[in-house]
Amino acid sequence: MSREIPDDTSVVQPIFDNLKRNFLTGKTKPLQARKAALKSLIDGYNALKEEFEVALEKDLGTGKYFSELIVHGVTIDDMEDLHDNLESWAKPESVPTPLGKS
Repeated sequence: MSREIPDDTSVVQPIFDNLKRNFLTGKTKPLQARKAALKSLIDGYNALKEEFEVALEKDLGTGKYFSELIVHGVTIDDMEDLHDNLESWAKPESVPTPLGKS
């Protein structure tokens, strides 16, 4: 299902350059764009969960129970926490600054 990207600079560099061009346009700066990207990441992770389980079993010898409870649970919770709290974390925060240090 997934497409493996070879560890080859001639393949990776154009992908990186495209991502960098997109970043420099400023499209990723608005909070709504960041939240949409996080939602897409969560959806993509969930869609590939079975492939992650196969890789975890192959690479680390973990079983489905461990993968579901520890790896997927923590990863998905972290991504959802980022998505749900992004707006409050991004709000400007006023902090006192002593006059002599400004």
